Amino acid sequence: MNDKPLVPDKRLLPNGFAAFLGYLAKKKLLVPRGTEAQVKELLARFSHYLIREAGLTAGTSVMHVRIAKRFLKYRFTDHELRTTDITARDVQEFLAQPNHHYIYISLGMKALLRFMYLKKLITAPLAEGLPNVKAKNKQRLPRSMKADIFLL
Repeated sequence: MNDKPLVPDKRLLPNGFAAFLGYLAKKKLLVPRGTEAQVKELLARFSHYLIREAGLTAGTSVMHVRIAKRFLKYRFTDHELRTTDITARDVQEFLAQPNHHYIYISLGMKALLRFMYLKKLITAPLAEGLPNVKAKNKQRLPRSMKADIFLL
């Protein structure tokens, strides 16, 4: 046989490996490992959806992605991100947490749940179950009116 080594003399360039990984990612053959990586990948897809498909501005997209990150970290503390396990109760418990600005949280959650339903990451349209921001604001009294006066 030939005495030449099987390994070529040229070194493997790192940018060639990055191109290969990019190709695998486009074909959806790369699966991120760990909850952090899975959340990061889902948030990247969500951000792309908000800007490209939903037509939102970059600032609004950043706000919605921040809310989505808070929800996903709240809901998934174990080692695997299983979006099909998300229930309406999970969403209600997240929205019931203190120190939430309801308008922004509700809008971000609606966008996230709509995205997840359209991409078949959840099985039920959970976004439809969230009350509208206008309906929530109509339920409260005007700031100048006290509850005692309202009861009279």
